[in-house]
Amino acid sequence: MSAFAPLALGALAAVIGLSGGLLICAGFFVAAALVTFLLPRTGPERVMAARFDTRAPEGKRP
Repeated sequence: MSAFAPLALGALAAVIGLSGGLLICAGFFVAAALVTFLLPRTGPERVMAARFDTRAPEGKRP
């Protein structure tokens, strides 16, 4: 899919002009940034916290 995106966007830009093509590419860039921003965060601090969790399991709490 990503191999054909430049060809499709280039053809679209040829039809509607350079400024329109740049606006469409900018829209895709903003959409990708929003999707990336909304992805779950699994940084090293969360992984380490989950690995060394000292709380008792659900079934064994007093």
